[in-house]
Amino acid sequence: MIEENKISNFVVSIKEEAEQQKAKIEEETKKYIDYETEKVENSALHESYDYIKHEVAKIREESGRNLSLQLSEQSKVLNFRRNEICDIIFSAVTEKLYLFTTSNEYKEFLQKSAALCAKAFSGKNLIVFLRPADQVFTDIIEQAIGKCEFKQDSTILLGGIKMSDESGAILADDTLDSRLELKREWFIRNSGLIISKQSH
Repeated sequence: MIEENKISNFVVSIKEEAEQQKAKIEEETKKYIDYETEKVENSALHESYDYIKHEVAKIREESGRNLSLQLSEQSKVLNFRRNEICDIIFSAVTEKLYLFTTSNEYKEFLQKSAALCAKAFSGKNLIVFLRPADQVFTDIIEQAIGKCEFKQDSTILLGGIKMSDESGAILADDTLDSRLELKREWFIRNSGLIISKQSH
């Protein structure tokens, strides 16, 4: 009877120890599974975040490219329109200048222009450049600045005077052509038709 109790107690003890080992193994297995699951989830989240970040960057880059293209096209259209408006306005101004060169006021303009240009030169031996059609005004120009040499300049289209001394080091340009070009530049800057680059 005592022997049976010993055996029974021994079996119970073994069962208890086995249960404890089993519980311990189950606990360690659960922890391992939880740990590995968390690792996989974290890895998946990280990969998802990287993917989303990559896709967002691609969308931004594509949007920026599209916006730049649209702005570039818009700028071309606005530049074309601006130049078209300038051409219309300055074509009309050019016509008025051609009419001006046929008037008596033009002769007075040439005399004043010659006197003004001559002030830029200390010596004599001045050379006055005129368009071919203005060679008829040499006498009135000499009345304003004295004896000088006259040369034809076919680059002067509208009228007016260019002047230099015999060295050719200084050139005074008071042609209607250069005045008109300066006015055109002024008009573009001040008319509100300037095309500015936009940032995105």
